[in-house]
Amino acid sequence: MLHGSILVFELLYPVELTPPFSFEIDFKVKDFLENIITQLIEGNYLNEERFAKAYTRGKFNQKGWGRIKIKQGLKFKNVSPVLIKKALQTIDLTDYMATLTQVIEKKERTLTEKNDRKRQYKLQQ
Repeated sequence: MLHGSILVFELLYPVELTPPFSFEIDFKVKDFLENIITQLIEGNYLNEERFAKAYTRGKFNQKGWGRIKIKQGLKFKNVSPVLIKKALQTIDLTDYMATLTQVIEKKERTLTEKNDRKRQYKLQQ
């Protein structure tokens, strides 16, 4: 009997067409996901500010990224400008300057330019 009902369904709805209930399934799935996301936000499991601060801390400490690159990364992740500013303020100025000094010293060791002006110019790039 099942075989006959499948045949009738195939005759009524050819393979090229989507079944009429796919819209209902899409709606239910979207509604279900929205409920889950809402619960995660209410439970503070999804927190954009915490993400921005963790992203900033990780990229600065692990990869040695500067503020501009971190800001670009957060913008790419669609973090609001207010939260980007808060996150960048978490970087300690002394740590930032120490990292900057290390980067400059590393670049200076790789330069082969003898002329001081050209050397300074290349260091600023």
